[in-house]
Amino acid sequence: MADFRKWIPVLAVVALLVGATSVNAQLPEAQTFQCTANAGVTPLVRAEGIAELVGDLLLNCSGTVPTGGITSNIRILANTTVTSKIAGGPLPSGSEALLLINDPAPAAQIVRVYPSIDNSVNPNVFQGANYAANVVDWYSIPIATAAEAGTTVTKTLRITDIRANAAQLGVSSTLIPQPIQLSISISGATSVGVNNPTQTVAWVQKGLTFSAQDGITHLRQCEPRPFGEPIVVTFTEGFASAFKAQGDSTQQNPGTSYNTESGLIPAGLAAYSLATQGTRFMAVFTNVPTGITLTAEGNFNIPSTGLTVQSVSGADENGNGGTVSGADIAFGTGGTITFVWEVTAAPADSIGRNEIVDFNVTPSWSISSPPAGGTTMTVRGNYAPISTITTASHSAPLPRFQDTSSAITGGAITIEPCRTVLLFPYVTNAAGFDTGIAISNTSMDPFDASIVPDSVALLKAVPAKKIISTGSVEQSGTCQLNYYGNTPATGGEAPDAVTTPEIGAGEQLAFIVSSGGAVVGTTKTCVECATPGFHGYVIAICDFQYAHGFAFVSDLGSAKLAEGYLALVIPDRGTRGARAFSYGAHYNDAEQLAY
Repeated sequence: MADFRKWIPVLAVVALLVGATSVNAQLPEAQTFQCTANAGVTPLVRAEGIAELVGDLLLNCSGTVPTGGITSNIRILANTTVTSKIAGGPLPSGSEALLLINDPAPAAQIVRVYPSIDNSVNPNVFQGANYAANVVDWYSIPIATAAEAGTTVTKTLRITDIRANAAQLGVSSTLIPQPIQLSISISGATSVGVNNPTQTVAWVQKGLTFSAQDGITHLRQCEPRPFGEPIVVTFTEGFASAFKAQGDSTQQNPGTSYNTESGLIPAGLAAYSLATQGTRFMAVFTNVPTGITLTAEGNFNIPSTGLTVQSVSGADENGNGGTVSGADIAFGTGGTITFVWEVTAAPADSIGRNEIVDFNVTPSWSISSPPAGGTTMTVRGNYAPISTITTASHSAPLPRFQDTSSAITGGAITIEPCRTVLLFPYVTNAAGFDTGIAISNTSMDPFDASIVPDSVALLKAVPAKKIISTGSVEQSGTCQLNYYGNTPATGGEAPDAVTTPEIGAGEQLAFIVSSGGAVVGTTKTCVECATPGFHGYVIAICDFQYAHGFAFVSDLGSAKLAEGYLALVIPDRGTRGARAFSYGAHYNDAEQLAY
């Protein structure tokens, strides 16, 4: 009995070994067939992008093929929403996401379109199914055929044309960009192990910086601007290769970096995988006064790199649709005006560096219908088209972007009213004195406006012109008389402001302070301007340029004492000194008095 007990541990070890052998014998032969996942090229993608093409996910598989071959279901799960184009309808739906076996050459590609699971024709390109927001499935994939049973094989599986919502992850708060990751699993009738199943297939980084610069910020409504100084809107790549052309159906070679907005496009799948446009930009001008026309340059080209960007005609307010024209485009509807441009060529030389794209946008208007004064336009820039569709879609454009723009003051234009401010420093109708005031509208003169080149206005190497002249544009308007002082005889305060009749170009208005009566020979009088008993000074704000004033103070009948003086012209900007009027000058500068 004692001897038997000594054998019990030995028998237990033997039983354990036999059991282990039996269990190992029951394991499927496919466990000897393994795959290792790795990312191919890991690109940077735009943080503004909703449908960004990520890098490929590769599976390098090898091992002995079990009896019956290996047919499995393959699933990828992303850490953000998958936005690859789908066929439409409820999920699961056919997706542009593809799985390829052994990277078949274009002529050898045999496509199986979802929902088919027919492998009788030996397909090697398989359309995926968008199963959920961040999941794509491939069903019944013949990783190895029954004819390969018992042999040792090596297979490469490539998952490509995955688009992801990079904007959902956003820009990292650290120096390290956010990763877009794909996790892969293989299951079904025959399971296959996957080493390193989670891979980073893209890094998210800000893709665009927008800025705008004016040649001239403050414009005057009474001056027509057929050749106004432009606003220069600038789009700068956040990283090299952020600006891409659309691509075309010749992109059929697996594993090739085409650096376009389109992915791999096997024969017959262009409707899924071809992008709807190249990279687009939009500049949106808001609060544009009625009467203003904005004209945008239509073509941008860098000969050294071949990057070409052209205007798009007929795009909607989100930058979608329309036709690439490359022509200068003018809009004058007022309110909000949107210009759209598209990258039409981005050769390898352009992909190798951060590109800067800028366009002139020139304001103009007719003096017969000037814009309202005191209005400020602003501009914002963004990738286009912008979209609120953040999930996989059949009809949404590819690529598409979130609106991350904000209005900037660098592209603002303020439309200033045309006016002249006159100071009459001594006006009296007290103590036996009276004052006569005359205001002349000298916007009618013998000088013509001239247009001359201005190299200072060349903010980029394109022709630009500026209007420079000592001449004027004929204008008309009223003057508001503002009284400061008192009425000594009655102890009252200064009278309220008075608005004169309209003074046309070449006309004069003249009146006597005591009665508002006419002065001999003048073309306009102002009875309502009478301010009997007033003593002080007057500021006249005239709604036209080139107003000049004269005052004549005397005792009654000019019998003993009389004095005349020219009104002072007050600069219309408190932070700027007086200077000469010039046609097309910045601000409403007052003229320098030199009398």
